[in-house]
Amino acid sequence: MSSPEVVVKKNFPDRGNGLVVAKDFPAHSEIFRKIPEVSVPDSDHRSQICANCFLFAADTGDRVQPGSVVKLFSCGKCRSTYYCSQECQLQDWKAYHKRECKILASLARKVPPSSVVLLMRILMMDGDQRDRFYKAMENLMSHIDDRGKMEDFPTLVLMSKGAKEYSGTKLSLDRVVEMLCTVMTNSASIPNPSYDTVGMMFDSVISLINHSCDPNAVLVFNKNVLLVRAVRPIKKGEEILITYTDNTMPMPHRKEQLRMRYFFDCQCTACFPPGLTPDPRNDFTCPECGTPFQPYPMKFHRSAQLYNDIYECSSCHYGFPNAPNVVADIEDEIARTGIADVSRIESDDMASGLVSKLKQLYKLKTIPIHRSPFIEVLANLIPYYIKQHDWNTALRFIGIEYFLQDEVRSWQPEFASIRLAHMMRFVVILLYLITTGNCSKDLEHYSIDLRECLWGLVTELERLIPRIYGENSTFEIHVREKYRKEMLKQMGPVLARIHMSSTLEQLGWYKEMDKIKTYAKDFLDQP
Repeated sequence: MSSPEVVVKKNFPDRGNGLVVAKDFPAHSEIFRKIPEVSVPDSDHRSQICANCFLFAADTGDRVQPGSVVKLFSCGKCRSTYYCSQECQLQDWKAYHKRECKILASLARKVPPSSVVLLMRILMMDGDQRDRFYKAMENLMSHIDDRGKMEDFPTLVLMSKGAKEYSGTKLSLDRVVEMLCTVMTNSASIPNPSYDTVGMMFDSVISLINHSCDPNAVLVFNKNVLLVRAVRPIKKGEEILITYTDNTMPMPHRKEQLRMRYFFDCQCTACFPPGLTPDPRNDFTCPECGTPFQPYPMKFHRSAQLYNDIYECSSCHYGFPNAPNVVADIEDEIARTGIADVSRIESDDMASGLVSKLKQLYKLKTIPIHRSPFIEVLANLIPYYIKQHDWNTALRFIGIEYFLQDEVRSWQPEFASIRLAHMMRFVVILLYLITTGNCSKDLEHYSIDLRECLWGLVTELERLIPRIYGENSTFEIHVREKYRKEMLKQMGPVLARIHMSSTLEQLGWYKEMDKIKTYAKDFLDQP
């Protein structure tokens, strides 16, 4: 940790250990940074990412990951672990790979799940490192009793057997199972700036940071360095809180996910008592006037009946005498469309079906497009169309995401890092449309100056990136070197000087972006 004096461990009677700050931190400031104690590449990305510094090999159409284009090479023995340089290979060899290389080689590139590889690295620690780490793990929750009641627990036992056998540890199987449960409860995904999951990490200090659906901090990665950054002012003695789940979801869904994975009933300020402040995540739409409303205050139960208060629309005063039935009908309609069941699109037919369901649900006018499940739908559709190089359709959906969802969700300070990922995706889509010139007749009808849109987005990225990642991050350098310089080069010296000395308003950026918004919204309104 760069500055261990800035945080201290504290025990909270209602939730166990946590971290509090030892001094004031303004919004967008770095609280501390550290390299995670144990980290491994995601199983699906081992050949595309450096196992030591987590640098991606190249930009790819489906992931649009900002990062230097480098050629990775594999370990000469196991052939399943990749590096960007000999320096990274040597560092990883000394830290962990020398113990696991023979094991991975014997598996003939059939690498176990990331959680098993990560647990193996922990089990193969030795000396003081092992003693310190094992002691730290004993202070973390495993929830083994809760996990023991779940259907997939036999799978966890089987994974633990594999980790025990491969690592050669003398610990009992019961102890290894408990350690795997601890890892699964306290580990975190490693995202790249495009928010693809590229790895998994476990750190005994980071594991002490507790959850809130209204967090004051966010975890971001600059290559393999984890940064804990404040998303709003944090006063001395205040607890650092991050979100463990997708906190764009409505309250009942968030609470259910937290119970299923982390085995606690969230009582944060956004969940209990509910209804004290407006929360767009919980919006429904009045069927009479279309105004967003929230069925709160309400009582939340684990039963099917979630809503039991009578309320009315604040705009047209349409009354809901049977609120539980109104909301239940909406939830049933969502379930009937099957829109929330799609986790991965594998064909054009599946994508087309999901688009039809999206339009079907949108036309019901009961769920605002800025909330779940529309968020999850676009999170699936946009990468799919990028991967298919269907840039015109991708632009349509990124327009819906950027204008109709993100602008409403921007009230959440922790959302800024996700907003950056969406902007980066927007930049890549525009760049491909500009360089290929492959605009559809439908898109040409709107007479959008895509170059001005691209210039403005890159300008906004350069302004926002330091607030999330700090100054001179690899993300910022990439945007500046790859996109800004290339755009200036294509413009020529005269046009470049005009753009460098003009505001976005003077350049007409907002007007051109409104055209993309119209292009996106018209699609939703089509039959």
